[in-house]
Amino acid sequence: MFQLAVGVVAAELLLVALYTHPSRVLPAALRQFLSWEYFYRRSVVQLGADRARYDPELLYTLRPGRFTFTNVEYSTEYAVNSLGVRDDEASLAQPEIVVAGDSYAMGWGVQQDEAFPQVIERRTGRRVLNAAVASYGTVREMRLLDRVDLSRATTLVVQYCSNDYGENEEFEKHGNRHVPSGEDWWLAAIDEQMRVTRYRPFRMVYDAAVYVKRGVEGRRRGGFEPSTAPPDRAAALFLNALVHAPRADLSRLRIVVTDPDPDPRFIHALERARLDPAYPAYVRAMRVVDVSSLLTPDVHYVLDDHLTARGHELIADALIAAIR
Repeated sequence: MFQLAVGVVAAELLLVALYTHPSRVLPAALRQFLSWEYFYRRSVVQLGADRARYDPELLYTLRPGRFTFTNVEYSTEYAVNSLGVRDDEASLAQPEIVVAGDSYAMGWGVQQDEAFPQVIERRTGRRVLNAAVASYGTVREMRLLDRVDLSRATTLVVQYCSNDYGENEEFEKHGNRHVPSGEDWWLAAIDEQMRVTRYRPFRMVYDAAVYVKRGVEGRRRGGFEPSTAPPDRAAALFLNALVHAPRADLSRLRIVVTDPDPDPRFIHALERARLDPAYPAYVRAMRVVDVSSLLTPDVHYVLDDHLTARGHELIADALIAAIR
């Protein structure tokens, strides 16, 4: 019994050490477990009342002011303007380029000036507003644009992500009407986040046993998983949201779309779908930027599924070429 107790303590200490200092040199199976553990235990920026605020239409925006957002592989500073997005107040004054998206464009995991919207601003000399908010789907991204001064905007960059699919599908199911969740749902999600991120003694050993057991039984483990949504359907839902969700007139803007996913199937489907004569001219003129070949594993974090600063630079370069 003493040897068993010592073994369990040693295993817990070892797993905690590997989790807090992740490395690509670890065996693939061990990295998969640590990524699975991280997926369920990581801090989520929008699930903290000190980092986000409730919004009756958008469910939440970021909370104006400054805060630090930390996970295992990074600690980043956020300066949030009065709109509730991760950018300075000056960028709200008649921006020339507006970037809509979710956590990737927002800059999850990188410092504010390392996110690709800010990189575009520095390299082009044009005023860029980063209007991306973590976990927004295309519908909420378009609704947020209704609050942006687009009077001098010439370009809208839209960053798509596979998890936009659900929100875009719900929008279509409700007759192209956005039905937001209530404040109670958001507060319950915050409570759940606080519960799962709290460390319990021997949590890592227990979770490792559960992970192995599910694998032996052939059960689904969860965690980060590739999208199973049909690409053509995802493209159609995206275009439907792009056309019908915003109240603002986007027809005079040049629209550029990208997807920071190593799997290019959505981007290829979107390139085909946009040419349908049924769509308005500004949709058919859309530029679709495929960055899939650029986003190799070395520009991602080991545990987190987001991009490092180098990944943001590569996306910025590809988007600048399309904008020009």
